[in-house]
Amino acid sequence: MLIVSFAASGALQAIATARTADSVRGLLDLAPTTATRIIDDGTEETVEAGQLAIGDVILIRPGERFGADGRVLSGASEVDQATITGEPLPVAKETGDEVFAGTLNGTGALTVKVERDPADSVIARIVAMVEEASETKAPTQLFIEKVEQRYSLGMVTATVALFALPLIFGADLQSTLLRAMTFMIVASPCAVVLATMPRCSRPSPTPDATGFWSSPLWSWNASGRSTLWHWTRPALSPRPPRVTDIRPLAASGLDEDGLLTLAAAAEHPSEHPLGRAIMDAARTRGLHIPVVADFTSSPEPA
Repeated sequence: MLIVSFAASGALQAIATARTADSVRGLLDLAPTTATRIIDDGTEETVEAGQLAIGDVILIRPGERFGADGRVLSGASEVDQATITGEPLPVAKETGDEVFAGTLNGTGALTVKVERDPADSVIARIVAMVEEASETKAPTQLFIEKVEQRYSLGMVTATVALFALPLIFGADLQSTLLRAMTFMIVASPCAVVLATMPRCSRPSPTPDATGFWSSPLWSWNASGRSTLWHWTRPALSPRPPRVTDIRPLAASGLDEDGLLTLAAAAEHPSEHPLGRAIMDAARTRGLHIPVVADFTSSPEPA
């Protein structure tokens, strides 16, 4: 039973580690393979994203992903950067704002100046650091693993001796077997292995319970080793926004359904996440949403 349980736990750990590694490497697939580069005479050319260099100017059209880290030169849009920051809502971007490779552009067109080599982008560094951390073990953990190997060998040898020697001198088989098995279970090296919590010798970003990546921030103690991961901003929920309360003004003469109907009519053509939340609330109540005319969307920078 001990051997089966150890083997099963090892197999489950290997599967979980492999799935995590595959998920981390999958982040690189978010970055596009090509990018639209604007050359000096103002014309455009399509190039491999890996060929972009610092100083290149690229054009990001609505709905496209960024091919490199950079800074907005012109344009305004909203960018879905949940893969990097974990923010559930798109972030408004305008001239001077930083953007990251692999994030998704919204409704506007942006001209971006590349500030990092594609191989040195934030998302590439996240993948590299996680892979390096998964292959690195703390010195204490390495020491315990060496002790555990010798301890296990000694424990098996002692168990065999406790079983064989009494039988040689005529002891009862049942009591001898029970004594040897009891010793093996009590002296199992599990506690030795679990006595030291594995810890990466270098800081690395890790996925939190919500599935988002925490920011690449860490601290160091006096000995130079990384301490526990900590947040410098509150963790964000991946759930989309939803309407929780409707409070019409008394002077408007509207009840909750009337106010929600007007708000949903105004937000019906909108692509904004808050507009979709209002529409969902109206549909949940079964309200009839009138059609509005002459709708325009005017994104404003935050």
